Amino acid sequence: MLAVSDAGYAEMASRYDALMAEAERNAVWWAWYTSHGLDPRPLYFHLSRYNWPPGRPLLRRPWRIAGGRVLHAVDSAGHPLLSREATRVGEHPLSYDDTFFRDLSDGKEILHFSYRGHEPVYYERLYHASGRPAASVTTARHGRTVRRFHYDTHGRLAEVVHDHGPEREPVGPWSKLVISYDQAGDVREVWQEWQAGGREREYP
Repeated sequence: MLAVSDAGYAEMASRYDALMAEAERNAVWWAWYTSHGLDPRPLYFHLSRYNWPPGRPLLRRPWRIAGGRVLHAVDSAGHPLLSREATRVGEHPLSYDDTFFRDLSDGKEILHFSYRGHEPVYYERLYHASGRPAASVTTARHGRTVRRFHYDTHGRLAEVVHDHGPEREPVGPWSKLVISYDQAGDVREVWQEWQAGGREREYP
């Protein structure tokens, strides 16, 4: 049973400073990437055409930080703690969208803040079962999305079903992502299918 609650989202604004201090305290290395290159969510870069391809690490800090560049902070176990995406809007000074990743006893929490004064954008709670992601609940200002992860007999992620949680209207129509693999075990294709009919390729 998912512990669906709006508390995580409601408390985000008051947690920003503590989250940043925690990430800075636990990070053992920082690296600039061409775009988002590290994420703990299952098949994050394959499951949406907007996330593909993953960013590549840069050899050094760019002399001029362009919009879209991402600074990743990583802990001693190699897990990402923070992703800072450089954002430049019009003539405004460079600022950052921040995404924090925190380990919990039964999964993770992911907190995403806008460059606009550290404004909360979404709170995602990732639940683990039997040592792997089983579901996630994402809460934002205008709704909630529940994702349930289903695996094949080889233990590979095979489907991600999107629906909505109690007390909220769905963010969008019911849909699911269907993942297939090649003989080497690499992701071959990802298709999004809608309850109302129709499908669309997400990867490659």
